[in-house]
Amino acid sequence: MSVSRPVRYRWTWRCSVATLNKTGSNSTRALMVLRRMLETTGPFDHRGKYYSASRAAFEKGDLHGPHLRPLQDPRPPIAMAGGPGAVSKSLTICGEQGFLPISLNIAAPHLKNNWRDIQNGAKKANRVAKRSDWRIVREVFVANTDEEAWEHSVNGMMGRMYTDYFLPHMHSLIGSDGKALAEYFNPDPTVPLEQVTTEYCARRNWIIGSPDTVVRKIEELYEDLGGFGCLEVLGLDYAEDSEAWRRSPELLGTVVKPRLGHLTA
Repeated sequence: MSVSRPVRYRWTWRCSVATLNKTGSNSTRALMVLRRMLETTGPFDHRGKYYSASRAAFEKGDLHGPHLRPLQDPRPPIAMAGGPGAVSKSLTICGEQGFLPISLNIAAPHLKNNWRDIQNGAKKANRVAKRSDWRIVREVFVANTDEEAWEHSVNGMMGRMYTDYFLPHMHSLIGSDGKALAEYFNPDPTVPLEQVTTEYCARRNWIIGSPDTVVRKIEELYEDLGGFGCLEVLGLDYAEDSEAWRRSPELLGTVVKPRLGHLTA
């Protein structure tokens, strides 16, 4: 939940269309300008090859200045997500800049490459990557029984999203390494790509089931990866089955979480 209030924003941000196709160093430049926006109070004017940004001076009597200052010092945490691909440039930047890394919902063997990229980025800046900062996104559904969880997830909105949109999209996209992105949702390289279906991902990648099953799957993922700091639950449209989906995070928080206190990355 967020709460907003009227406030006058008087800073501008411009970037060229060409920048949208750039990664790596250009992304780093953009993030440095963003950090300057958040971490300083005075006026400035930045004119770069791809990014331009400016902020006006504070006016007398203006309580908040050009924009509200964050309560965190020197700024709120910055998080970046990364996922499929031989190398995740965004997660490398996370490690280099000390941002919070978020790995998307790819299969566990490929998540290990994500951690390698985070570590490599940290080494560039003489930092030490912390597993406690690492966030892992997963499809999660908790119910009283495994059968009930399968029915509400695989045969519900989660399965519909995978079948009608997500997996067809991943099968159609080719990464810089020449692989279809659907390859990164397959934990077993001996399984043909056409067998990477919704049901296959539900059995191999999703964290669904009774509280006992979900605890076991989280423990297995944690041990397989060598530890991580936070499990991010993928959100979906729950309107058609709202009560079951309301019950799922309730079980996750009240029954599953208390049993995972021994996982301390």
